[in-house]
Amino acid sequence: MRTKKRCTAEQFDSAVRGRQFTAERLMAARRVLVDGATVREAAEETGRTEFSVRQAVQLIFNEVKAQFASVNAGRAPRPGFVILTVEVPELASIGMLAGVSSAGGIVLEERRNG
Repeated sequence: MRTKKRCTAEQFDSAVRGRQFTAERLMAARRVLVDGATVREAAEETGRTEFSVRQAVQLIFNEVKAQFASVNAGRAPRPGFVILTVEVPELASIGMLAGVSSAGGIVLEERRNG
Protein backbone atom coordinates (compact mmCIF):
# COMPACT_ATOMS: atom_id res chain seq x y z
CA MET A 1 0.00 0.00 0.00
CA ARG A 2 1.45 3.36 -1.06
CA THR A 3 1.06 6.64 0.81
CA LYS A 4 1.04 9.85 -1.22
CA LYS A 5 2.80 12.66 0.56
CA ARG A 6 1.19 16.11 0.30
CA CYS A 7 1.50 19.45 2.05
CA THR A 8 0.53 23.08 1.53
CA ALA A 9 2.84 25.63 -0.09
CA GLU A 10 3.29 27.35 3.28
CA GLN A 11 4.26 24.10 5.00
CA PHE A 12 6.70 23.34 2.18
CA ASP A 13 8.32 26.78 2.38
CA SER A 14 8.68 26.49 6.14
CA ALA A 15 10.18 22.99 5.87
CA VAL A 16 12.86 23.98 3.34
CA ARG A 17 13.90 27.22 5.04
CA GLY A 18 17.63 27.00 5.76
CA ARG A 19 18.13 23.75 3.82
CA GLN A 20 20.58 23.37 0.96
CA PHE A 21 18.85 22.01 -2.17
CA THR A 22 19.59 22.80 -5.80
CA ALA A 23 16.88 24.86 -7.48
CA GLU A 24 15.89 21.91 -9.71
CA ARG A 25 15.64 19.48 -6.82
CA LEU A 26 13.59 21.95 -4.79
CA MET A 27 11.26 22.57 -7.74
CA ALA A 28 10.82 18.82 -8.26
CA ALA A 29 9.99 18.22 -4.60
CA ARG A 30 7.48 21.10 -4.66
CA ARG A 31 5.81 19.60 -7.74
CA VAL A 32 5.33 16.32 -5.85
CA LEU A 33 4.38 17.60 -2.40
CA VAL A 34 2.38 20.73 -3.24
CA ASP A 35 1.14 20.19 -6.80
CA GLY A 36 0.55 16.43 -6.57
CA ALA A 37 2.76 15.42 -9.51
CA THR A 38 4.31 11.96 -9.55
CA VAL A 39 7.99 11.55 -8.78
CA ARG A 40 8.55 10.43 -12.38
CA GLU A 41 6.83 13.54 -13.80
CA ALA A 42 8.77 15.87 -11.51
CA ALA A 43 12.07 14.16 -12.35
CA GLU A 44 11.45 14.42 -16.08
CA GLU A 45 10.39 18.08 -15.84
CA THR A 46 13.48 19.11 -13.86
CA GLY A 47 16.14 16.79 -15.25
CA ARG A 48 16.76 15.14 -11.86
CA THR A 49 16.85 11.41 -11.19
CA GLU A 50 13.82 9.80 -9.59
CA PHE A 51 16.02 8.77 -6.67
CA SER A 52 17.10 12.38 -6.09
CA VAL A 53 13.50 13.61 -6.20
CA ARG A 54 12.27 10.83 -3.88
CA GLN A 55 15.03 11.59 -1.41
CA ALA A 56 14.25 15.33 -1.38
CA VAL A 57 10.51 14.62 -0.98
CA GLN A 58 11.19 12.33 1.97
CA LEU A 59 13.52 14.79 3.70
CA ILE A 60 11.12 17.71 3.27
CA PHE A 61 8.01 15.73 4.22
CA ASN A 62 9.73 14.45 7.38
CA GLU A 63 10.30 18.09 8.35
CA VAL A 64 6.65 18.95 7.63
CA LYS A 65 5.53 16.09 9.89
CA ALA A 66 7.99 17.13 12.60
CA GLN A 67 6.66 20.69 12.56
CA PHE A 68 3.09 19.43 12.85
CA ALA A 69 3.99 17.03 15.67
CA SER A 70 5.83 19.73 17.60
CA VAL A 71 2.83 22.04 17.43
CA ASN A 72 0.28 19.30 18.10
CA ALA A 73 2.12 16.56 19.93
CA GLY A 74 -1.11 14.67 20.70
CA ARG A 75 -2.33 15.16 17.14
CA ALA A 76 -5.05 17.40 18.50
CA PRO A 77 -6.58 19.47 15.72
CA ARG A 78 -5.73 23.16 15.49
CA PRO A 79 -8.53 25.54 16.55
CA GLY A 80 -11.17 25.55 13.85
CA PHE A 81 -9.91 22.30 12.32
CA VAL A 82 -10.91 18.65 12.69
CA ILE A 83 -9.07 15.40 11.97
CA LEU A 84 -11.04 12.98 9.82
CA THR A 85 -10.47 9.41 8.77
CA VAL A 86 -12.54 8.61 5.71
CA GLU A 87 -12.65 6.07 2.91
CA VAL A 88 -13.86 7.54 -0.38
CA PRO A 89 -13.66 6.68 -4.09
CA GLU A 90 -10.43 7.84 -5.71
CA LEU A 91 -12.12 10.50 -7.84
CA ALA A 92 -13.75 12.02 -4.77
CA SER A 93 -10.38 12.14 -3.00
CA ILE A 94 -8.92 14.43 -5.66
CA GLY A 95 -11.39 17.18 -4.84
CA MET A 96 -11.01 16.60 -1.13
CA LEU A 97 -7.21 16.89 -1.30
CA ALA A 98 -7.45 20.12 -3.26
CA GLY A 99 -9.90 21.51 -0.71
CA VAL A 100 -7.74 20.50 2.22
CA SER A 101 -4.66 22.17 0.74
CA SER A 102 -6.44 25.35 -0.30
CA ALA A 103 -7.97 25.72 3.19
CA GLY A 104 -4.57 25.46 4.90
CA GLY A 105 -5.05 21.89 6.12
CA ILE A 106 -2.52 19.10 6.03
CA VAL A 107 -2.96 15.61 4.66
CA LEU A 108 -1.53 13.38 7.38
CA GLU A 109 -1.76 10.19 5.38
CA GLU A 110 -3.21 8.95 2.12
CA ARG A 111 -3.39 5.21 1.56
CA ARG A 112 -4.28 3.45 -1.65
CA ASN A 113 -4.89 -0.19 -2.38
CA GLY A 114 -2.36 -1.29 -4.98
